[in-house]
Amino acid sequence: MQDGVLQIQIMAHRIKRFVDRVAMFLTLVGLTALVVGGVGVGNAVRSYLDGKTETIATLKCLGASSGFIFRIHYFQVLVLALVGSTIGVVLGVGGAYVASQFLAQALPVPAVVTLQVAPILLAVAFGLLTATLFAIWPLARARETSAAALFRDFAGQKKWPKPFFQFMTALSFILLIGLAIGTFNEKFFAVAFVLAALVVFAVLYLVGVAVQAVAKRAPRSRMPILRLAVANLHRPGAATASVVLSMGLGLTLFVTVALIEGNLREQVQDQLPENAPAFFFIDIQNDQLAEFKSVTSSIDGVSDINHVPTCGGGWCL
Repeated sequence: MQDGVLQIQIMAHRIKRFVDRVAMFLTLVGLTALVVGGVGVGNAVRSYLDGKTETIATLKCLGASSGFIFRIHYFQVLVLALVGSTIGVVLGVGGAYVASQFLAQALPVPAVVTLQVAPILLAVAFGLLTATLFAIWPLARARETSAAALFRDFAGQKKWPKPFFQFMTALSFILLIGLAIGTFNEKFFAVAFVLAALVVFAVLYLVGVAVQAVAKRAPRSRMPILRLAVANLHRPGAATASVVLSMGLGLTLFVTVALIEGNLREQVQDQLPENAPAFFFIDIQNDQLAEFKSVTSSIDGVSDINHVPTCGGGWCL
């Protein structure tokens, strides 16, 4: 009996370890989706605001105050982020219901999908915070730049916004990171992932800057197409660093997820026997074995019944 209890404890420990690894993998997938989605939202906000430069300059010429211009465009960004978040929530909930129909055929238990309010609100909060993070800085710069400079070459302006807007940008970043870490169960893993993502951000951004520097010092080609392509890599306002960052970060994270998923699947397949039993029954006495085999054999789907003695302390039961 003691050995039987020990076997149950070992099985429970292995199951718990496997579930913990799956939970960490799902945490990695969630954080990866958050980072990649955040970069996508940031690029979308940047493109939208770049298209509003002439509009902001026109409003300045017509006498609109800087505060009014900042508020109206920030409100537009929030509305667009809210609409996009709502569409994402609808697609996510709908995808869960569709996936449940396929999972019901593969799982031994019914797949039940319930509408959870907290994750939906969390997703919307992530969308609004990400949009705020990437909207404050360019809007604050446009707020402090004259209309003439906006019409001429706002992309080339390097003016920093006022300390208040720098503080709001930093606060949005801290809130976004804190929300990401606080909402995941694996806190240590989430912190390590965030730190690694920040390091990858910095490395890829420096790579983008290096590409611009190399393109600027590269010899001029005689081919017009190649010369224009190289010139556009280092022109004022070029999105070279952003493109390198987005593509590099997305590829890095997806490769990481694929490698971990492959290793996890391979580990499960290596540890799983070819003919693993579906159920275990402990503490069946010798006089109960015949009746047990008779009952289980009458159940549809039972193909093989194996029984082994359980030994402990010199006794076999």
